[in-house]
Amino acid sequence: MFKTLKSERLILRQLRNEDKFALYHYRSSKDNFPHVNMPIYTELIEAEVYIQKMNAGLVSGEWYIWGIEHNNKLIGTISLWNFNEMKTKAEFGFGLFPQYRHQGFMREAITVCETYGFDELNLESIEAYTSVTNPDSNTLLHKLDYNLIDTVLEDGEELNVYTKKK
Repeated sequence: MFKTLKSERLILRQLRNEDKFALYHYRSSKDNFPHVNMPIYTELIEAEVYIQKMNAGLVSGEWYIWGIEHNNKLIGTISLWNFNEMKTKAEFGFGLFPQYRHQGFMREAITVCETYGFDELNLESIEAYTSVTNPDSNTLLHKLDYNLIDTVLEDGEELNVYTKKK
């Protein structure tokens, strides 16, 4: 069952159809996510399909994804996904729209989701993969006490693998 999460400044909530405009704007320019290998949107329908797919995955229990909202605006997304078979380990996925970076929003979102994962989903560990060329995410994960355990090559991209145990 999906749960809306809150922090001091953020509401982490289910993605809604009206989020398609903000998601399309973000995903239609590679400049917005230079360290992540994701398709670039060329049509608004792609954002609609993405929202439908993400919400279907929520219903099936395949993943948890939240829209990060600040002052009634979607400013990014965060997810727990790629669960192991026993549902004791998951992976973080997160992205923040450029104009909201370096303001502590992702730190808040990760902290709230981490607590939810450990306390309510009973996860034993959470992993995060981030590009070796992404200093912001690497620094953030380090500050949040995630341990760098490996560097892997995935789809031609070198990624640092971080983990945190309960």
